[in-house]
Amino acid sequence: CPKLDYADVIGYSTFGEFELLKYSHYNILEKPWMKPLNREMSMKFFRLVRSREEIERLNVEVRQLQAWVDSDNDKLQTAVSTFEANGMDNMAAEMCEWYLYWHRINDIHCSHLSKIYGLMGYTGVVPSCMKDPMGNQDHNDEELDEVASDEVLRLGDTLEHMK
Repeated sequence: CPKLDYADVIGYSTFGEFELLKYSHYNILEKPWMKPLNREMSMKFFRLVRSREEIERLNVEVRQLQAWVDSDNDKLQTAVSTFEANGMDNMAAEMCEWYLYWHRINDIHCSHLSKIYGLMGYTGVVPSCMKDPMGNQDHNDEELDEVASDEVLRLGDTLEHMK
């Protein structure tokens, strides 16, 4: 009985190269999931499902970044005000320098977030303080959902036919 080496297994490009599968009693090579087209359609279907999950996670991350930027700006501004109120002008001036530095960086984040909010397929929450860069509030989400749903249904039907 020949010994199966990991390097050899990695080198096989298709299941058909396994002699054991060719001569099995279960006709594994005749199963629908063995056909390259069916496997490709399955992979596309599961990529689509995973991409929808990733979009949901990214919507959460976008919201968290927006909250952090807003909070960071508020904290720095409060620190400057506190130092000024307590007569610590040198500290207030230094903190104001920090505020201006970080505010410029946060403005870059806000610019990117604004572009994300303007994307046609963005499905997350747009904060009330952010204006819609496209000038409208509806990005035809119903149309996008319809197209994506049709795609999922077609892939689902294809997978059903594979069984």
